[in-house]
Amino acid sequence: MASARRVKAMLYGIAAISSISSAQRIEHPGTGATSPNAYFVMVGPLEPQRAYHPWLVSAVSMANTLKDHGSTSDFVLLLATKRDGRPRETVDLLEEEEATLLKTGCRWRYAQPPGKKHLAGYHMGHYKLLAWQHVEYATIQLLDADLLPVNNLDPLFSLTKALNTEVVACPGKVAPLNAGWVLIRPSLTTFEGLLKTLDIMRRTNRDAPYGHAMKTPWRAATGAAGGSDWRFFDVFGNQGHMYDYFRFEAKSLSVITQSTQNGTRVFSYKDEERILDELPSVLDAAFPCPFPVRGKRAPSGLAYHHFTGSRKPWRPFTPSNAKYRAWYAAASRRGADLGIL
Repeated sequence: MASARRVKAMLYGIAAISSISSAQRIEHPGTGATSPNAYFVMVGPLEPQRAYHPWLVSAVSMANTLKDHGSTSDFVLLLATKRDGRPRETVDLLEEEEATLLKTGCRWRYAQPPGKKHLAGYHMGHYKLLAWQHVEYATIQLLDADLLPVNNLDPLFSLTKALNTEVVACPGKVAPLNAGWVLIRPSLTTFEGLLKTLDIMRRTNRDAPYGHAMKTPWRAATGAAGGSDWRFFDVFGNQGHMYDYFRFEAKSLSVITQSTQNGTRVFSYKDEERILDELPSVLDAAFPCPFPVRGKRAPSGLAYHHFTGSRKPWRPFTPSNAKYRAWYAAASRRGADLGIL
């Protein structure tokens, strides 16, 4: 009798795990949210060599760290099945990898490359466009997979409303959206518009690759004028494409900059460029851009540390580096397998 009860309990347990797994694996965007907001991270391609694994572990580290800082928002992985639309062998995550995502409370979606022209030269960053399909969320923070949050980023979800815009982003030193953080409002109409402009891209047209000429300069991280043309880093990737669409097509973009001279400024792009007079206080509490200033104008808090370039916490691990140690500790907190990094 006792044995029968144990078997029954085990079967109920298996069914419960299966139910949780099916709830956390996204089959159809638009349903299943447990929070009004979410963080999205793209990881891939899912090829037999499994070179994606360190990036998956990094995403787990980010999800754990955000929870440790008090985040109550969902965390979603966009799993890019292949690097482009050509026939390629792909794999699902290993069982133990999916189990780790379950322990971490992540949701995940196996995704195909969006757009029609996804063959030679396709940029994997375009997978991020799929986030606009997830209308189960009011707002989404798109994060690069090599970040380490150092604060609760949940307050940043308020910025689209505070700034009255569809997208809030940060420029880099060499491109107008060259940072690891973007805040968006999901919309199926916007998603269709993004696909349309992606499919008309002309790599041979450096003056207007997406159909719009750059009549006024883009802004660099300090707010200084970049160039009045389409000759910047990642112009044909997702950064150039999203910048074109939200500045010139949707006309709903806010760009955050910071300099020693001017402090924090937000450039708003509607029909024309203007600098906003009032700034939300959250920009000081958790500054979301990668090049904060020092001294009197420094923000009181940062949102994240970005492991840019080739040096990552797993390549190689350096115990003397405090940020690397924090990344490893967060990754292993809920059972990620670090042994095969």
